[in-house]
Amino acid sequence: MALQAEMSAGLTGFVDKPMKKQYKLFFGVAAQFCYVGAQVAVASQFISYAVESAGLSHSQASDRYAIGQGLFAIGRFAAAGLMMVIKPRLVLMVFMTGIMVFIALAIGIRGEAGIAMLSLVLFFESCIFPTIFTTAIRGLGRHTKRGSSWIVASVCGGALFPSLTGLLADSKDYHIAMVVPLCGFIVSFAYPIFLNTVWKAELDGFSASQIGYTDEHGIIGDAGREEVHSEKSTSKHLEA
Repeated sequence: MALQAEMSAGLTGFVDKPMKKQYKLFFGVAAQFCYVGAQVAVASQFISYAVESAGLSHSQASDRYAIGQGLFAIGRFAAAGLMMVIKPRLVLMVFMTGIMVFIALAIGIRGEAGIAMLSLVLFFESCIFPTIFTTAIRGLGRHTKRGSSWIVASVCGGALFPSLTGLLADSKDYHIAMVVPLCGFIVSFAYPIFLNTVWKAELDGFSASQIGYTDEHGIIGDAGREEVHSEKSTSKHLEA
């Protein structure tokens, strides 16, 4: 990652900065914390929401949740396919927009229609975690390992948001309680906005760069490693 960042400097404007100035990473950690918290809050309260909203039994509500989980799986594959032709930052923006639209509708609509809106939230959640993860560590260079550990640690948001959602549901109802994950999604939604504006050139530069060299057979190698290998071979030849 460090080699990639350095060799892509002409395209990305990369400058090797200390950890305390990796602002994209910090934003990514905050977005991941709030997103995971909101995702777990929606998942943990889905059945109770369905029971209250449409008067279903817990068994029937579980069936609706299974459909939502199926949509989540479909969304994951759909997003992977889209990323083959569309930049990940744009896919992230589209899917986060879908989440914002349907979580708001789920708060205001009751009955089976409200359950359908919440199920579509699960569909659009599908690619968010891995896309935030990969875009946040893009260009970290020598800080990649530490940055990755921070983003992994940010999943602790899943321990906070469900509790707050449950407390609000107990005092109000499950529709109003969905305001808690909505707040988390708002913070996460700000992240792709910045990716598509402030950090657009950096992300696109890294995705367009090719690291290493291509020999006459079309084989891509690492120029740095080849140079070291060549020096070692020459040294052994002279010693012989």
